[in-house]
Amino acid sequence: MVLLSSSSFKEASMKNAKIVFFIIFFIACAFIIIFFNFKKNITIQSVLENHSQNIKEQFDSKYKKYKQFSLHILQEYIQNDSEILRILYEVQSASNKQKDALRLNLYNYLKVKYTKLKNVLSIRQLHFHLPDNESFLRMHKPSKYGDNLTFVRESVAYVNKFKKPIDGFEEGRIFNGFRFVYPLFLGDIYLGSVEVSFSAYDMINDLIADYSFFANFIISNKIIEQKIFEDQKSNYTQSPIPGYSYDKEVLENLQVKFDVKQIAPNERIKQLVADSIPTGRVFSIYNKDKEEIITVLPQENPINHNFVAAFIIKSKAHSIKDVISNFYFLVFFSTILLFLVILIFYIKQETDEKIKRQNERMKAIFNSQSIITILVENEEMKSVNSAFFDFFTTFQSLKDFKESHKNINDFFEDIEKEDYITKDLNDKHSWINKILQNPQTNYKVCMKKDTQLHHFAIKIEPIKSKNLKNSFVISLLDITKELSIHENLQNIINAQNKMLIILDSNLKLTYANNKFLDNFLVDNIQEFYTHFKSINETFLKTPQYFFSPNDSSWIEELSLIDSKERIVSIIDKNDNSIKAYLITPTYLKDSNTWICSFTEYTKLALEKQHLSKKAYIDELTQVANRAKFNLEIQKELDFFKQYESTFSLALFDIDFFKRINDTYGHSIGDIILQELALLVSENIRNTDILARWGGEEFVIIFHQTAIQPSFFIAEELRKKIQNHTFHKEIKLTCSFGLTHTKDTDDAQSLFKRVDKALYDAKQKGRNQVKVEG
Repeated sequence: MVLLSSSSFKEASMKNAKIVFFIIFFIACAFIIIFFNFKKNITIQSVLENHSQNIKEQFDSKYKKYKQFSLHILQEYIQNDSEILRILYEVQSASNKQKDALRLNLYNYLKVKYTKLKNVLSIRQLHFHLPDNESFLRMHKPSKYGDNLTFVRESVAYVNKFKKPIDGFEEGRIFNGFRFVYPLFLGDIYLGSVEVSFSAYDMINDLIADYSFFANFIISNKIIEQKIFEDQKSNYTQSPIPGYSYDKEVLENLQVKFDVKQIAPNERIKQLVADSIPTGRVFSIYNKDKEEIITVLPQENPINHNFVAAFIIKSKAHSIKDVISNFYFLVFFSTILLFLVILIFYIKQETDEKIKRQNERMKAIFNSQSIITILVENEEMKSVNSAFFDFFTTFQSLKDFKESHKNINDFFEDIEKEDYITKDLNDKHSWINKILQNPQTNYKVCMKKDTQLHHFAIKIEPIKSKNLKNSFVISLLDITKELSIHENLQNIINAQNKMLIILDSNLKLTYANNKFLDNFLVDNIQEFYTHFKSINETFLKTPQYFFSPNDSSWIEELSLIDSKERIVSIIDKNDNSIKAYLITPTYLKDSNTWICSFTEYTKLALEKQHLSKKAYIDELTQVANRAKFNLEIQKELDFFKQYESTFSLALFDIDFFKRINDTYGHSIGDIILQELALLVSENIRNTDILARWGGEEFVIIFHQTAIQPSFFIAEELRKKIQNHTFHKEIKLTCSFGLTHTKDTDDAQSLFKRVDKALYDAKQKGRNQVKVEG
């Protein structure tokens, strides 16, 4: 047998007592948690029911407002308007053709008012129905009419049958909406009904504006399939709720304000929403994952009383968070009471130890920093770190420093720059106030160590503490090396033969190198903006180079075009010469800025221009060649087909040109061709196109000119050629074929026709103008 000593027995007893205590403590904790959890669940359910009722009341209030809007529209714009009632009266006995005319009259009469009502009262639809439930005029879709709404729009059938107004949610052939349908009379004569409807978006927007809810609207897929015109079903898109879709118009409008892609966070809630809508019960669910309340507000068809749509409303669960917070507080508080006796001494000891360790850690961190750090209280230096003495090596302690200096400002060098703090002999603390009052400015100071100047970035942070009033921390970071690197980089950038600029998110200059400033003869960015409102304004408006009319988006437009086409034309203010530059824009996402380099492109641009001209100009006559003609004829045809603006085409050649070549030689023939091209060019408009087709044949495109005036022009040209004396006193004539565009024309058919006309002119004796088709 082993005998326990007294001390060992006490230790064992204490250990057993601790075990019993912890067993009782944990049993009591479990009971507390179960009890308060039960109370919490009851309270949350009550909060959700009250929340559902509040949402319903708020919605009903908005619904009443829209009903008042509809009554106002009925009374002010329809019932008291004799012209509307007259048209509806005449429709009753009108033929289909007369109905169409009356419908157009009514649409034109109401068009301006309808637009005003859409903008002011946000109505979605204004729809007139005949007594037999035929749709007479949809102001929102005037091309859709004549369909019978008896089995599609029960509300219309109800009003026309009982001649009583009705309102509620209902899906139509084109749009859904909250519909207010009213009977219309002319005296005792029943004219049919009119519907004023509002979008679910307007309801949601009002709830958002007044109550800061997140909301959306869904409608049953079955109703969409049953009622919507086939070509209008694309107005809907599947929602995360099974069996229900979004109204795209509502969805797209709401996306401007908040994210509506997920109206329910998990599959359980989605299915619960889908199953509950047909019951018509307004209910709320607490989503603890996102700490929000999801409320389902079903919408009832006023005739068949089916619930076919619903608002899904998300709101912050502040009240439930309070309930849960109270639950945790009560559990925590009760637990603390149970454990308090044991815990007080432990907490005190642990807290003292933590504070001690924290102070030691903070002191170690404070002294390990390479940044000079100074604690100032009531304008007196109270503490400094070891980095302070690494710089001020002549002082062994803060006491030594304060014996000869009251303030570190005594060591500041006089640097004549706006962002440098200098020595102030009159007021030793004014510099501190200056920094505190301008926290956005990156101030610097310069201090000398031995014979070397050191530059520091300086920050002052106030200490928010009841115990340390009028206190702050001064931090000085040595940036001497960084400034030297920055200066070297600046010199490298300025040595570039390119213009370099940096633009902020508003496309305002924040940096420009010397090459850029020299081009505009300015010293700095501020001076640049005294001459120009934007960079875009410096670009010349030329057809061959980039220019944007939008100062606020020019760089985005430039970025979208091919990199080889990002060429602009700018005047060099040094000699007023026009130069071309290739811009290379680079977007820095992190800083939301643009870096642009301008590489001079003048010589390459001129060479490109020369090659382009050579490709499209006939080398002998210096008029357009066949390649240029093919491009221009296609442009004219495209313009004709888009705008129905006709044009004419002439084909002519020199009569008996072979005789000239045989008699005088080909070199004289070439001179004759050059003279002829010049003569014709001088007697047609700048908008017309003269091209050499080949040999002695030429073609003219008479831009946007009908056949008759084109004939007169061709006849005048023929006479001028006949009367002109060419080189070597040569006289000659030309034969012309002429035609104009038809709806079915392409370039081949058009040229085939004008070629036939020229052939006819040749066959019938030459020196004349013949027209074909």
